[in-house]
Parts: sequence; C-alpha cells; structure tokens
Amino acid sequence: MHCAVHVLLPRDNVHRLAKDGYLFVTWANHHYTDFAMSWVQRLRALNLTNYMVGAMDEDIQATLARRNVPTFSMQSGE
Repeated sequence: MHCAVHVLLPRDNVHRLAKDGYLFVTWANHHYTDFAMSWVQRLRALNLTNYMVGAMDEDIQATLARRNVPTFSMQSGE
C-alpha cells in the first residue's frame, strides 16, 4: 500500500538550508527522538548542514529546537 504525504516545507528555510539544490529531510515523532538525533549527528559528522527534521508532534519539535536542529511542524491532527 502506497501512502502519499504532502507537507509544505517553509520556503524560506528550504532556500536558506539547501545546498546546490539539495535538502535532506526526515521526520519523526517523540517516540523516535533517538533515531532523529542519530541521523542529525551523522550528517553533522559529515559537515553537512542542508537538512531538516519534520516534527510530528510538539514534544519532538521542542527537543529539536533545544538542540538547534532545523525543524518544521508536520502536525496534521491525525
């Protein structure tokens, strides 16, 4: 089963963070904070800065913000 998710990324953040037209994006809720932070740490270890993490709930959005991770809200009410 294929499920398409349509999320509008904040245009200003995309243009500011993208490098050579590329932006790495993943998403997580607070249950997957460790996964998201591991992903971010790997990108940072490679000196990459063109990434964002979609926050599926307020808890992870607050955690990401505290850790200076570029994020955007994906809350859909579902």
